[in-house]
Amino acid sequence: MKWNVRLEVGNYCNLRCPLCIREMVDKNTINSLHLSLEHTKKFLPRFFLHREVESLYLSGAVAEPTLNPEFIDIVKYIKKYCTVVIDSNGSTRDIKWWAELGSTGVTCDFAPDSIKPNNNKYRINSNTEKVIDNMRAFISTGGVAEWKYIPYTHNEDEIDDHRAIAKSIGAKFTLVQSRNAKNIDLGNSKMFADGKDKMPKTDHGTPHNYCKLFGDSIGIIEITPEGIIYPCCLMPKQFYTVYKKYFIDRDPTPDLSLINNKKHQSFVSTVVPLIEESGGIESLSLHKYTIRNILRNQFYTSLQKAWDNKNHFCNNHCTYSQYKL
Repeated sequence: MKWNVRLEVGNYCNLRCPLCIREMVDKNTINSLHLSLEHTKKFLPRFFLHREVESLYLSGAVAEPTLNPEFIDIVKYIKKYCTVVIDSNGSTRDIKWWAELGSTGVTCDFAPDSIKPNNNKYRINSNTEKVIDNMRAFISTGGVAEWKYIPYTHNEDEIDDHRAIAKSIGAKFTLVQSRNAKNIDLGNSKMFADGKDKMPKTDHGTPHNYCKLFGDSIGIIEITPEGIIYPCCLMPKQFYTVYKKYFIDRDPTPDLSLINNKKHQSFVSTVVPLIEESGGIESLSLHKYTIRNILRNQFYTSLQKAWDNKNHFCNNHCTYSQYKL
């Protein structure tokens, strides 16, 4: 079996995207750490990357990866053994740095917000002109870029311009479903209103067809810069909140009082017991165990069976579907 790995190489970000989980967790749990090249090699030894990893994603799930001072060295190390894909806001560094990154031949996904001046309501603090310049430099030296256009009401009239600019600089253009923007100053795009233009959800059938824990084809694992492996892209907010003490001062005690909070009740009542029974959050730490040992521990084997429980966090929160044109 092979894995897709999503690795967070830090927990800093230069933007304030309103739908990011960074806006939903205690700020003391973030803005404190860059993953070093040394620890990258420890967490992901070359034999594991070469034999068991299909693709490795240097992700922006809770941070902007290119802020890591050793980022290009980390990319070069990993790329020797497997495919590397980067997810970046593109608003960091300068064109010289991006040209050097492009020379490694990696793929990078960008998601520029609005091309109108002072109209970046989703990528707050982003400079779209700078993003485009960085993309151009990245592509010019061999980098492969994908321009992901995420429409909201403030930029949905720009789709033709986005597509044209992407084509002119040699980037692949992709339209991506915007997330629900209720209760914030960011309107949902009419492109996804009910009707013929709505992107359809795909019925993936049983969890075996989409939950990567089952490993029927390729599994997926997510690694924080602290070296914690968590099993799903829907869980970081829960981990950073319920195990807040661990991410602040390495106290492994979960906050069980959150069972009274509707947002965390399901995670605390159904996932946390599995973590604690397997040895606590430190049983998922790459500082203490090898990646193979963690993936075979009691927590991961128990989580596969959790789908049988209709009240389990996975059943209640997994909204897996593909929204891409």
